[in-house]
Formats: sequence, C-alpha cells, structure tokens
Amino acid sequence: ERGVGASLGSKLDETIHGIIQELNIADTIPSTDSGPNQISSREMARLQSQALEYASAGNISQLRQLSRKSHLIIPNAFDADHKHTCLHLAAKHGHVDLCRWLLSEVNMSCNVLDANGKNP
Repeated sequence: ERGVGASLGSKLDETIHGIIQELNIADTIPSTDSGPNQISSREMARLQSQALEYASAGNISQLRQLSRKSHLIIPNAFDADHKHTCLHLAAKHGHVDLCRWLLSEVNMSCNVLDANGKNP
C-alpha cells in the first residue's frame, strides 16, 4: 500500500479546504489556521533535529509520524555544521528504502549540496 506523501497530503488538504469554503459549509469544518501544521519555531527546530536522528538510524516509521505533524519538518531539516539533510544522512548510512521514500514521497531533492559540496 502506498500512502500519500506529506507534501502531497498538505496540498490535498488545502484544496479540500478551498472546496469546503466554496460550498459554504465551512462552519462545520475546523479551521486549518490553528491546526497541527502550526508549530512554533522552537518546536520545529526540535522536530527537525529528531528527523535527522531518525534519518541516520533509518527509522522510516518515525519520519512518517513527523511528516504527519507538518510537511515542512523533513525537507527543511539540516545539520548546521555539515549542512546534511535527511537524504544525505540516509544515503550515508545505506538506508536505501528510506532514500526512496524521501525522494518519492517527501519530494526531497538529490541536488542539495552539503558543506563539502557533495550530493546525497
């Protein structure tokens, strides 16, 4: 079974919310403005740090849970010292299935360079 990736899921949520607004039934639907995707910058930094740890360990299930909290966590996580992304770390540690998921479902770019000018 192939799930909907975090990025696509967020776009679908926005589209569905727009349709609900057009149909004038918004009173029955909770607003997305105060939903789970509204995360403080401090919490976002903590979650991005976790994402990097999970990527290093190859823990795709924990990364999936993070992506459900916000589609911005994983693609924007990077190590400040080496500029490693989750994809860099997954590739470095040989987590092939995780790399595939990051590329196909999270839509991460394989063209992002780390501090040494290297791709994942």
